[in-house]
This record gives sequence, structure tokens and C-alpha cells, in this order.
Amino acid sequence: MSKSPLCPGCPLSRMCLVSKANREPKVLARPKPLALELFSGAGGMSYGFSQAGFQIVQAIEQDQRAAETFQANHAETDLIVGDVSILDPLVVAKRVSIRQGDLTLLLGGPPCQGFSESNRRTRTLENPRNHLYQQFFRYVEALAPQWFVLENVAGLKTLANGSVLKAIVERACELGYHAEWKELNAAEFGVPQTRRRIFVVGNRLGLPVSFPLPTHGTEATPFVSVRDAIGDLPPLTVGADFGCMSYRSGIRASKYQTSMRNGKACVDGNLVT
Repeated sequence: MSKSPLCPGCPLSRMCLVSKANREPKVLARPKPLALELFSGAGGMSYGFSQAGFQIVQAIEQDQRAAETFQANHAETDLIVGDVSILDPLVVAKRVSIRQGDLTLLLGGPPCQGFSESNRRTRTLENPRNHLYQQFFRYVEALAPQWFVLENVAGLKTLANGSVLKAIVERACELGYHAEWKELNAAEFGVPQTRRRIFVVGNRLGLPVSFPLPTHGTEATPFVSVRDAIGDLPPLTVGADFGCMSYRSGIRASKYQTSMRNGKACVDGNLVT
């Protein structure tokens, strides 16, 4: 047996053990977990889950302007501009060849104005927008994702003495999901903004639900301030139109700025954010 056979072009290469041994093994591409977002807005949650390795196959948003921003940032996602409550989950999912059980994740944040503690007029159970979480679970029931993530304002836990949040967890349980909730503050995870949100996370795999521990807010790792975030941005006049404007000179960049700028030397005035 030759130690250096000329396999290419040999008529017996398909049957030859040497040829098979010399072939490079195929590296199979691992598909990304599939996710669908309801009440997508401009696409902030989709952006985060995309960074985490999910493929956002479809999104639904009723507001036209928010939908335009979403599409500008997620051109590869099938976006439906419409009312979640009047659409058939299986019909819309069929557009992207998604069947029941195909999704790894269903995510969304139902409109939160009715839950907000700053709402003094319609923060009651009579507000129909306060029941849109039921539409979220209509999609959970129809599409049977492995996981779901429902996000909303911190006021969700106090509305009607917490009865709405309790109903959300109970509905998840009725559908066969183990669900937990926790209030998280974005400032504790390196975001230069105090932003408290309730996250309800559930799965039908029988797995425990855990939440991330804060990474900021200690003496060793303090909160990121607004100055840390934008202190190097150049001053702008009202209605300024520019292509690319240099960051302010003489300003020592913070760790946050260095991370977010990603090596760029100027602000791109045409960047969609």
C-alpha cells in the first residue's frame, strides 16, 4: 500500500480505505436556537438575544414607526406589522416554516403603560392593555416553545396587589411550564441607567430557572455613570447633520467607552441605533 497515494482522480477512491482515512472530517454547522418576539417595539430584546446567539426568525409589532426601526436593525427577521391579538400564531409562524415545538424561545414585553407606577389614571384591572399578557400565552400555547421570557416594568408586581403577576405564573404552570420571576436593575449589569424590570422566565423541560447575579454596584466594580458612557461625545448643534464626527480630544476614555466604541475613531451620524 502506497504511503502517499494519489487519491484525487482515482476511480477506486470511493471504495478505498486509504482515501476515506485521508478525507478531512466534515464540520457540521450547529444551527442557532430559534426565537420569535411579540410586541417587539424597536427590537431591543431581539438585539440582546441575537448577541447571545439566537436567530430571531420572526417578530410582531403594531406601531409602524417602531416596526421601521426594528427592520432597520434586524433586516434578516420576518417582521409582521400588525395586532398580536387578532393574528393566528400558527398561521404567522408558517410564514417562516415554524411548527409547534420548533422554537427554543418566545420572548416579548406586552405594553407596560397600564402597569407603570407613574400611571395614575388607568393603572387598574379595567384597562384592557393590562391583560395583553394573555395574548402572549396564547402564542406560548400554540407554538410550545422550549422557553419563554416575558419582560415588563417593576410596577407589574404591585398592580392589584400582585394579582396580575401571580396570574402570569399560574397560566404558565397550566401550560406545563416551570416559571420564576425576578426584578432586575440594568444599572447592576453595567448599563448607565437605573432601569428596573420584571422578568418572568419559564421552560417546559423541567429545568430550574436561574437569574444572573449583579456585576456592578460594588466598590471594586462601581456603577457606570452617564459621564462614563457619553463624556467623550462631541457637542452638537440643534439639527446637526454630519457623516462622521471625531470624539472629543483630551478626554480619557472610560472602560465603558472603550468597549462600546469598538475601536472607532468617530461618531457615525448615519448609524441606526
